[in-house]
Amino acid sequence: TDDDVIVNEIAPRPHNSGHYSIEACDFSQFDTHILGVLGAQLPAIKLHAPAVMLNVLGQHVEAAEKYVAENPSAHLHM
Repeated sequence: TDDDVIVNEIAPRPHNSGHYSIEACDFSQFDTHILGVLGAQLPAIKLHAPAVMLNVLGQHVEAAEKYVAENPSAHLHM
């Protein structure tokens, strides 16, 4: 019905899908998570630049490191 809510996943923590906010926004999801836990007012978050976040699995680490070395706007967090 129109009143149903379907939930795929609940993660009461900073989530992988929001890690792009570290580099691409004026406030990261980590900053806003702490503010939310403290009951503080949340800021209007602004996107500085379009971003993509990828989870890098072990077998892809070397390729990711190579890509980051060749692309100055890319950031790798391990």
